[in-house]
Amino acid sequence: MYINVKKFIYLIFILVSLKLNSQQQAQYTHYIFNHFAINPAVAGSKDCLDATFGYRNQWVGFEGAPKTAFGSIHATIGQNKFGSPKKHAIGALIETDRYGPFSRAKLKLAYAYHFPLNRKVFMSAGLFVGVEQLSFRSGEVTLINFNDPAIGQASSAVIVPEISPGIFLQNQKWFAGASITQLISNEVKAIGTSESKLVRHGNLMVGMSLDNKKWIYTPSALLKIAPAAPFAIDLNIMAEYNRTFAFGVTYRNVDAVAALIKFDFLDNFTLGYAFDYTLSKIQNAASNSHEIILSINPCGNRKGKSQYSCPTFN
Repeated sequence: MYINVKKFIYLIFILVSLKLNSQQQAQYTHYIFNHFAINPAVAGSKDCLDATFGYRNQWVGFEGAPKTAFGSIHATIGQNKFGSPKKHAIGALIETDRYGPFSRAKLKLAYAYHFPLNRKVFMSAGLFVGVEQLSFRSGEVTLINFNDPAIGQASSAVIVPEISPGIFLQNQKWFAGASITQLISNEVKAIGTSESKLVRHGNLMVGMSLDNKKWIYTPSALLKIAPAAPFAIDLNIMAEYNRTFAFGVTYRNVDAVAALIKFDFLDNFTLGYAFDYTLSKIQNAASNSHEIILSINPCGNRKGKSQYSCPTFN
């Protein structure tokens, strides 16, 4: 009899995380480029349909480290111009997140309603409604006791509903949004006979746009809040030249610093890449993460003119 040390340590890490109700959501460094995945109220904020796809490989080289893939689409229905007094929007998000012997798959549909607060500030309220499947692959865990009841009685898959509301405010110079994921806070049977709880997670995002002729600077911050877990905050600044190419840096407290790039090509496509350098003790096993995102927008690239109504997407 033997034990796979890395997988066993990772299993313990996940179990402790669930018990302490810590972070249970996928993480994105390019969070502005992927804002809809965080906040359903962002649906319809672009001038026309937007489809986004991405993949994140976290802590490369660390066995069992998180790997996330997603795809989303959203658009307004009815009037398409954001300057209209009111409008409706719909969208959909598919996301898979795999870490160690665990995996999560989500399918969520979104609805958002946009309306003006005054002549310059607009607000939207949105809602994600969907399902989440949590899976545990006991065949990937090797323990000293092959008859361990905690593994033998584990459910291979559990499906739970998910509801996530959000609000979003914006004008030509700034944006702010808030959302809550896993609002229902379901209890699921994860390992053995114990109950693990999917806790609520809060997300707060703010940012602004600073124009300087052909350059646009967008500082922003994303605050992530979960019970019994320390605050996680991403501080980001992007610099964009002539609305065609952007680069920036991110600092994530007690975790990583990152370099980001984003550029338009072939009129309808935008590609983004983020490289994270790990600052925490995990760097002893894996020092970096990679994230790539592709966006498709039928309106075409911006080529020196303002295509979007919000600095989130500048």
